[in-house]
Amino acid sequence: MTQNILSVSLALLSVAIAAGITRGDGEETGSHLNNESDQTEQRLALCDGRSIVSLGVARPGDKLSAAIRLNNEKESTQRITGATVSCGCLKVVPGRRVVLARSSTLLKVYTEAGKRTGRHEQTVTLNGVDDRKESFVKQIVFYYDIVGDFQLSVPSNRWMIDRSSSQAPTLEFVLRGFRETDLKRVDVDVNGVEVQVSRTSVAPRGDESSREVCVATLVDPSSIVSPLAITVSASYLAEGHVTESSMSERIVLINKPSVTIYPKSPRIEDGNVVVFARLLSDPVEGVRFRLRQRNAVALIGTYKKLGPRFYQVDFGK
Repeated sequence: MTQNILSVSLALLSVAIAAGITRGDGEETGSHLNNESDQTEQRLALCDGRSIVSLGVARPGDKLSAAIRLNNEKESTQRITGATVSCGCLKVVPGRRVVLARSSTLLKVYTEAGKRTGRHEQTVTLNGVDDRKESFVKQIVFYYDIVGDFQLSVPSNRWMIDRSSSQAPTLEFVLRGFRETDLKRVDVDVNGVEVQVSRTSVAPRGDESSREVCVATLVDPSSIVSPLAITVSASYLAEGHVTESSMSERIVLINKPSVTIYPKSPRIEDGNVVVFARLLSDPVEGVRFRLRQRNAVALIGTYKKLGPRFYQVDFGK
């Protein structure tokens, strides 16, 4: 059971927390809670009297646990009068409720990851009183993330196609395996546009068992004439059947604008339509500005250059 010892300073008690995850099949990760020789303490910042503790990443059905050590750093006895939880799925097993001066007690917390992926948060509220009958309330928030066998991460949901660039447009995203997941059995596809996908394995980090950087290269940028919604998807294939570990990220693919129109433009000067514009890249051929008018013939503008790629365009009356 992975052991991250977290020490927090309270008004009345200090709390040290050791958290671990047990797989649904009973397998434990890391060392046991009773092995305190490897514990390292880290001060946590408190916000509004709340301690926030991460239980890490879990898969659906994993059993998660945390041992909460309460250290009484005061010279008086502290009595824990109650321990409540934010939901019935979180179980608390109390230790000694009367904590003598400079001694400690241990609370054990248990929960089980559900089926819904994403961030989950649960709260334990401790109520107590000291010898002077002064009461205290302490909240400890536990959160964890439920993932499938793998995760798909796309840095941006907008893919800009720059026609002025000589390089083929590419989209980079990351495929991360969870623990023992073999990414070679995960199929990656980009739907809605023709691309070539390359996958490069990189060294895993933390609880990741595998990680790949995927690059999708657009085959024919000229085919993109308007915004196009595409989907990067990944699915886990096992014995010819797609399992529940499938996910997708929607991306909007659009042409990068070739010109920027300045504020307060277009405007009317002496009855003429005037536009100030800056090209985003040097033109390959001669510059040509056209003003499209609804239910009218488009006007071709005459221009004068004001600076690098900066133009004043006169479309006439």
